[in-house]
Amino acid sequence: MIDLVNQSNADMLVFCGHSLKDQNDLCKLREQISNVSSFVLFEVKHVEESNFLNLKNCLYNIENGVVHSNSDCVLGIC
Repeated sequence: MIDLVNQSNADMLVFCGHSLKDQNDLCKLREQISNVSSFVLFEVKHVEESNFLNLKNCLYNIENGVVHSNSDCVLGIC
């Protein structure tokens, strides 16, 4: 997904279903994103907010090269 986003010149990209597996994949995406012109919508399958709370199917977007949460899910610490 990272390569597709970074190489795209589309105005908008939408990835259906579980685009990323977990918070580790989300951290990698945040570190490697270089596309600042496309709006990207994607889903992360599992996001751990704490040792006791594991959320599923969290929606995120990338706008101006920055990842944002579109739900009650947090961005986490990378």
